[in-house]
Amino acid sequence: MPNWLKEYLSFNRRERNGILALLCALLLIIGYHIYRQIYWRTHWQQEVLEFGPSIIEFKQRIAADTLDQDEQTPWIPKAITLFNFDPNTLDSIGWTELGFSPKQVRTILNYRSKAGGFRKPEDLKKLFVISDEKYEQLQPFIRMTSVPANTEREFSESDSREQWKKPVREAVVIEINSADSAQFTTLYGIGPSFAKRIVKYRQLLGGYRSVQQVLEVYGMDSARFSGIVQNLKVDTSAITRLNINLADEKELMHHPYISPNEARAIVSYRQQHGKYSSVSQLKNIHIITPKLLARMTPYLTTQ
Repeated sequence: MPNWLKEYLSFNRRERNGILALLCALLLIIGYHIYRQIYWRTHWQQEVLEFGPSIIEFKQRIAADTLDQDEQTPWIPKAITLFNFDPNTLDSIGWTELGFSPKQVRTILNYRSKAGGFRKPEDLKKLFVISDEKYEQLQPFIRMTSVPANTEREFSESDSREQWKKPVREAVVIEINSADSAQFTTLYGIGPSFAKRIVKYRQLLGGYRSVQQVLEVYGMDSARFSGIVQNLKVDTSAITRLNINLADEKELMHHPYISPNEARAIVSYRQQHGKYSSVSQLKNIHIITPKLLARMTPYLTTQ
């Protein structure tokens, strides 16, 4: 055997022990699987062996029942028999003989019951189950021997249940800086959750200075806002202001109009240049634009 091959196939003691341990582990794994397949049945396997035939029989019975339901024979009309009839007294069998399905008969009888009867032959045309062609076929045989008394209003199929009437809301005007969430719910389209958001945003701002700021509330869109704007008013005397000479970074960034970077810059400028003499000094901070300064000024003070 060449020396290079002999060196390649030779192992030291540590390597031989490792190979031996690996072979033992493989033999144990193979033996375990063989034992499990031949001698060991798990609980669920025993249940399958015991109840398997019953389960299969049950599934087959369910499948057969479903098939029977799917293959039910639809209603097939018999030969139509035309005869003189009074639509106010004709029973379900009579309507069926005239060529109507059981479902159509139920609709006709329900209409007749709700309306109190038919007052004239043309009333049959109000039913969607009676087409114009079908009415023309029946019209010569209609005999109105019993006509119900007129009611205060004409009945239609849509009147089978009372019409829902939209509740009328009283016209109210709410001062948005003092109203609580219960008052906001009296506005059209404002539920409890939305009312809480309006109050919460007011607290974060320190008060509304304009009705238009309600549009900034999370979830508020122009369609909903246009439905309530005429019911809102604002009193700006209740606005709370932040003192930029005392507020720390955390207090400033809590305001909706001040970002963390802007809050950090305001505090840093104060530490470097001393206290602010006026809010307008914030324009010296390069990240605060004139538009942003105008927006936040009503909520800031130096005293």
